[in-house]
Formats: sequence, structure tokens, C-alpha cells
Amino acid sequence: MKKILLLSLTLAFSLISCSSPDSSDNNSTTSINPPSWMQGTWSIDYGYDDEPDLTPLFKFKNNDFCVLSGIEICYAEYLKQISKTGIKAEIEQSVTENEYKLSITTQSVKATYNFYRVSSNKIKYNNPDAGSVFVDLVKY
Repeated sequence: MKKILLLSLTLAFSLISCSSPDSSDNNSTTSINPPSWMQGTWSIDYGYDDEPDLTPLFKFKNNDFCVLSGIEICYAEYLKQISKTGIKAEIEQSVTENEYKLSITTQSVKATYNFYRVSSNKIKYNNPDAGSVFVDLVKY
């Protein structure tokens, strides 16, 4: 009986020690911080007239990045929720005066977004995984 109790306690302690890290650790590795010039809602500019497509594509907040495709999917909340399940997420960001690069990896799936500032209300977007196609976006 003592062996069963000892085995149970050992198993319980090993499960506790293998649990996912606390939320403060996850926040530091999953923080999204777009530069101020990126913040706002961006839409496709087809170049046909002065009006952009009325469908927004991306929204940048001071601590979040949202993809707008019928529904709004914001990565900060998404990463917070998956971290509770123990799924590892990693954020890589590169910011310069005219460039913002963001890669979000969850498990083995990586999404990459590259943005280049053209003016205060126009940027170019490129997904390097999809080739060298650039899309013009305007702030509205």
C-alpha cells in the first residue's frame, strides 16, 4: 500500500512539474507590438480610383494584430487562449522606420507578414511564403 501511495505522489508531482509555464512567461514571448505608423485599419487599394476597397484586411493596435476576413481574428487574444492549453507560440518581429515584419508560429505552423511604409496612409504588404506578390494597402 505504501508503494502505491508513493507511486501516486511521484506521478502527481511529475505532472505538476511538467505543466505549461505561467501566463507572465507566455506574455513575454507572445507580445505583439506594431510600430505607431502601422496602427489603424488597412484596406486593399486596387488603384482604380481614389477610393480603397471598402473591405478592411488588417487592423493594428498598439499591442495586437488582427486579420479581417469576414470575421475579426486578433492574435493577442488567440495566443492568450492557446497558451492556456499548453500549445507553444512564438512571435518574431522586426521594426525599422519603414518596415514591419511579423512571424507568428504556433506548434509547427508559421504565418509571416511583411509590411513596408510608402506614406503615412499607404503601405505595401507581402507574404513571403506566397511568393513575391505585393499588395497596396491604404489606411481608412
